[in-house]
Amino acid sequence: MRAPTSEQPLVDRASASASRPCPRPSGSLPQGGPTLPRRRNRAAGLACGVSLFVFLILQAFLPLRTAIRIGPDEDYEAAKATLCLSGYRLYTQVWNDQPPLHTFIITEIVKLTDRFGGSQPAPLNNVTAAHAILGPRLFTVGMTVLLLTAFFGLVLNVGRLMTGGRHVGDSRLWVPSLTILMLVASPAFLELSSSCMVEIPALAPAIAALWLLAASQKRHGPALSGLGIPWPVIGAGALFGISFQIKFINAPLLLLAAWIVADGCMRRSRENSSVPRGQGGTGLFHGPRIPQWCLKTAGLLSVLAVCIAGVFIGLNYVADGGSLWLQFKQSWAAHFAATKSYEYGSPADKPFDWTVLLKNWDITLPALLGVAVSIRQALWRPWSAARTPLDARVPEFRTETAAPGGLALLPPAWLALSLLIFGTHKPWWTYYYIHNLLPLCWCAAIGIEALGSAAVLGVRRNWVGRKRERNGRKEQRRIRFALILGLYLVCACPWMTARAFLEIRKIRTFPRIYSSLVLRELRRFKPFTEFLYTDEPIYSFHAGIPMPPQYAVVALKRFWSGDMTNARISSDLWSLKPGVILLRNNGRARPFDALLNSAYRLVYMDDQHLLYARADIATKAQ
Repeated sequence: MRAPTSEQPLVDRASASASRPCPRPSGSLPQGGPTLPRRRNRAAGLACGVSLFVFLILQAFLPLRTAIRIGPDEDYEAAKATLCLSGYRLYTQVWNDQPPLHTFIITEIVKLTDRFGGSQPAPLNNVTAAHAILGPRLFTVGMTVLLLTAFFGLVLNVGRLMTGGRHVGDSRLWVPSLTILMLVASPAFLELSSSCMVEIPALAPAIAALWLLAASQKRHGPALSGLGIPWPVIGAGALFGISFQIKFINAPLLLLAAWIVADGCMRRSRENSSVPRGQGGTGLFHGPRIPQWCLKTAGLLSVLAVCIAGVFIGLNYVADGGSLWLQFKQSWAAHFAATKSYEYGSPADKPFDWTVLLKNWDITLPALLGVAVSIRQALWRPWSAARTPLDARVPEFRTETAAPGGLALLPPAWLALSLLIFGTHKPWWTYYYIHNLLPLCWCAAIGIEALGSAAVLGVRRNWVGRKRERNGRKEQRRIRFALILGLYLVCACPWMTARAFLEIRKIRTFPRIYSSLVLRELRRFKPFTEFLYTDEPIYSFHAGIPMPPQYAVVALKRFWSGDMTNARISSDLWSLKPGVILLRNNGRARPFDALLNSAYRLVYMDDQHLLYARADIATKAQ
């Protein structure tokens, strides 16, 4: 082959070399090489499908249609939907500390079951009650499927960005698979994924937004200049807007979105060799200019912010007519107001339970190893080796090099961020643990994959940074890593399986709609009453009798902020006198016991409930 002369331009020489056929080294690339990315995507889709199949199989054992209550906050969401179906408005009539989109969706789902006719509840039977609660729970299951799929895609694409998309990155298909399986087997995940609560429906669109951004960076990256439209950024902004219109708790994930966008802009800036380093910024002063990737990052983040705001405001008008000020006011007062009443303690009494990390050692221990591996990868830049001539000449297999630190630090940084926020925020509720579980399972999967690779392939030079050892010592190290991995699997797999089995068995022991005698009694009094007051609002949904609008959500945060007191409850019940009152049979004194003794009759009692009916209504229902 004749080398190009010195008079030939450099651009012509590069194009000529790229156009020449590249001889395939023996054993380096199969004949159908360009189809390898397609086979990788099929393998990833198969692995994701298997993980989702395991989750759906476990969901099939849960009584989604017949359980009265699944999850601690299902009462409030169902009671708010009952009031909205009866014509009441959130924030003005119904106290609500969350955005209205989830309640709007649940209300529309229940309407599809024809459980309510017009603005007044229709006659109730056990079949329609079961079908009514099934729809909202299936919505949560569907959002969980979206969460698991998006999280799988996020982990997979970030792993391929770290490896530059080379064949060695296919070993990281184990990481997203293990991540999803460990998340499904995590404590309380099955209960949370089958309950009509806002946690997972709010989290799923946010994770999907991160997945969309990571996938766009892997392929070509969103463009901002010229005719390019940053569709991935626009889509991510829409998904974040949907997430925030369900719950604001996922706002810290915007930091991860900014990280992914900035990393992608840095990659494209290095790959674009025609743009001199430092070009792109203009100013009034002479001196160093702003790097072009910084300007692109700022522009893309501005587009992201505008899309989030637009979708958030638009959905608010659709769901509740645009009551943004009342929404922010009630949310702020419920979550950040100073404690004014100590009747029921204070937020300081409910800190983060750090022992939960020790109780879930099967995830915490490999997560610590995963954090160490991620940091080592970021420091040693393991996948930044020079391209081979074959990689450089075949466009389908061109590789990218990670920035110093790059996305290798994303999982441990996410874990540290979640522990910082939820470890210091008070109050902390048990279902907040899902926000720690996502990065924790990711780091744990990285640690298990690294341990397995060390056991199978020996200690890798690219992440240990040492020269190849002699075969004897290398074999000993492989045996040691294999023993550690085997010991972990022998201990952790039965532990996870037993935990999932016990959680399913606990949910299957929950009271059922078809066998509830108190629901039958409520149905008997339903034609004669307008309101039902109860300390278990889920029965308002199943009975089709709305609660007094201001008492559908009586959470501890209302007592702490001074918005609700025992004296107010007693005064309002004396003036309102709801038709029926359903209380737990726990023997505790209540501030309105005098009202019950003077104006109500005890019409039903068992070991769990006390049902009182107003004297005139008890007479009519006889």
